[in-house]
Amino acid sequence: MTKIEITVENIVASINLHCKIPLERLAAGLDNAEYNPEQFPGLVLRLTNPKTASLLFTTGKVVCTGGKSIDDVQAAVGKIKECLVGFNVEFQGEPDVEVVNLVASVKTDLELNLDRLAYKMEGVEYEPEQFPGMVFRTLKPKAAILIFSTGRFVVAGTRNIEDVQEVFDMLLKKLRDIGEINP
Repeated sequence: MTKIEITVENIVASINLHCKIPLERLAAGLDNAEYNPEQFPGLVLRLTNPKTASLLFTTGKVVCTGGKSIDDVQAAVGKIKECLVGFNVEFQGEPDVEVVNLVASVKTDLELNLDRLAYKMEGVEYEPEQFPGMVFRTLKPKAAILIFSTGRFVVAGTRNIEDVQEVFDMLLKKLRDIGEINP
């Protein structure tokens, strides 16, 4: 039986705070904010707990990255709202939070020969001169899996941990079907 350990490394979430955000006032009043509208229309707000970086836009839309759980994302949203209340921002409803990308690492006890695997497995990308991992893509759920000879994997593009498990199980089945790992 293959030993599997899945760890969420990063969650990217799209948030609608249902408000107007005064970016210039925030930039002037916060030490942890970066705003350069000539280069980019959003304000970068960095939090230390949870360690996240969020892009805030005047429309009330926010992109939060760096959370390792949905609880981290919710905590970041709470802190952003608290911060905005300090700038007299009024909200027209509760925040809508949607995970748009979850990246997880998967540690296993497998050892893989990627050169051999590249010949046996259809639909993979493998350019060892450019990158030491192989890329395998799934359509449903849509994801990309980076495969390394060490038995480590990175799953990106999913929206929840169940999808990570599902795409990884699909990969393991494919590896068993082509005889690369034992049943």
